[in-house]
Amino acid sequence: MNQLGDACEGSPCETTIVFERVLPGTGLQATRVWFVYVEHREQEEQVYPTYHLRKAVVRHNIAAQPAYGEYLYEGLQPRLAFHLRSDEHTEWRTYFDGDSPIRFDVRPTGEGEGGRTVQDTGFSPEELEYAASVRAQAEQLRRLFDTVVGSADAEMGLNPVRR
Repeated sequence: MNQLGDACEGSPCETTIVFERVLPGTGLQATRVWFVYVEHREQEEQVYPTYHLRKAVVRHNIAAQPAYGEYLYEGLQPRLAFHLRSDEHTEWRTYFDGDSPIRFDVRPTGEGEGGRTVQDTGFSPEELEYAASVRAQAEQLRRLFDTVVGSADAEMGLNPVRR
């Protein structure tokens, strides 16, 4: 994992977490989580910035099957604005306004079959359930990011962890 805030003054910063394990019957499984964030100072004299998540990318594989997920956040209190999930057959794009999905866009990828579908209204219960699970995963990733920042700060003595 690279150090939070390394040489990213004025431009987006990034850090990556890699988790590997061996799964029975499938072999090595790796999950990579890449966070892109920006530094923010409330006042010019603030020595240490706060970090605000802008994007989380999750790549993983089960056996030889890769999967990709991308979460785009907006605001100083990050909220999900867009989610992209893809595998070897299909790409799902979900757009959000606050907690509500406002568009579902499903596209076949190189090996996928069928045509593209776009839906802006009249979402099914399954689509709303999918959107809720995407929001929950986005929140989990935001909390993971906050935990990494908090741990890095505690190691430097900026915000000691209290028990």
